[in-house]
Amino acid sequence: MKKPKSIIIQGHTYKIISNNSKDCKENLESKDLRGCIKYPEQTIYIAPDQHEQSWELTLWHEIIHGFYNHMGLFENEKRVDNLATSLYTFFHENKIEVFK
Repeated sequence: MKKPKSIIIQGHTYKIISNNSKDCKENLESKDLRGCIKYPEQTIYIAPDQHEQSWELTLWHEIIHGFYNHMGLFENEKRVDNLATSLYTFFHENKIEVFK
């Protein structure tokens, strides 16, 4: 998978930061996260030291958070995890490349 530098979620472009920069570390390590989405900054942070599949699943997880947020729907971690895992598995089992 080619890791995207940005993605568009319902008309909003989010920059993806996945490196060892101070900015990325501060947003993830303070809460021991693998990823997080910051709506005001339109940025998604993903821990860079994950296995490729974990990295992609983390990206899906943050994308799902973005969907819920922009639709104004209630979200919870279990619901987000379940949907992210379902989409990730669907695309991989059917050999559909989403990020090229």
